[in-house]
Amino acid sequence: MTTIQCHCNNCRKIAGTPFQTNLFFKKSDVEITGADTLKSYADSNTLSGTEVSRQFCGACGSTMFASTPNRAEFILVSAGTVDGGLDDEVLAPKTELFCKDKRSWMGMGKVVDSRDAE
Repeated sequence: MTTIQCHCNNCRKIAGTPFQTNLFFKKSDVEITGADTLKSYADSNTLSGTEVSRQFCGACGSTMFASTPNRAEFILVSAGTVDGGLDDEVLAPKTELFCKDKRSWMGMGKVVDSRDAE
């Protein structure tokens, strides 16, 4: 497993944030519970031209998984959906993709107000 932070337009849109953090697993290492609530769509508007199958929860709308035929043995799991079992060090991104699309203000320490709680 590795953690990837992706800044591509597609990932930003499906996450609703400036980037999407994904855990890259072998499919054989992932147990999916609640599969009956999953909905999927084929994302064919990709830079590579390879269709990405994206799954989301039909009950709450959360982005859950993505996979592609180019790497059929792997699955991308949206990091925000993982319930326990992985500590912050494991979840910390090891790779950033599509950095050319990264928002200019990301990681530049320009946050004016930073709080631990509301």
